[in-house]
Amino acid sequence: MKGRILLLFSVLILLLFPFTLKAEVVTVDDVTVQVQTMPDSSFQWLFQFTLPPLPAGVNIDYAVLSFGVNIVKPPAGKFLEILAADSSSTGKAARYNALPVTGRLLKNRIGPGVLDLDITQLVDLWINGGVANKGILVVSHCRVAGKALQVGKVSLAPGVQKPVVKIYYTAR
Repeated sequence: MKGRILLLFSVLILLLFPFTLKAEVVTVDDVTVQVQTMPDSSFQWLFQFTLPPLPAGVNIDYAVLSFGVNIVKPPAGKFLEILAADSSSTGKAARYNALPVTGRLLKNRIGPGVLDLDITQLVDLWINGGVANKGILVVSHCRVAGKALQVGKVSLAPGVQKPVVKIYYTAR
């Protein structure tokens, strides 16, 4: 008897589940980027974009910032930090998100390529956490001696892939 009730309950859940959740993806093509040079021949990238309107109570499953890079000479440090830009949107000061997120340049790779950075946590903070979207700042990892983003070693390559943000979400 318990087995039949469990089977009936499972069938009902499977029949109703597709109607309660709806997976979607939205692409933001209008992404601007500023290269901001630093005194030590390193630089940082400030990506800015407007988030599209999403339904209330949306679950951000995954968000990615993709853009083209050209590695002229492999940098010593390959790790990048993904930060929320400050309130002035200048990127001169940045604050860490709750758990700093890192990205990585491909090891020992020279030439053009596409870099995908996981920005799920930041997009969720902007949409569900009440935090204002002032952009994303990509910098060399502060705990690595060799800076990944140095003049003459790495550059943006919009001809390979212009910056784009994809947001995968589930609406109820």
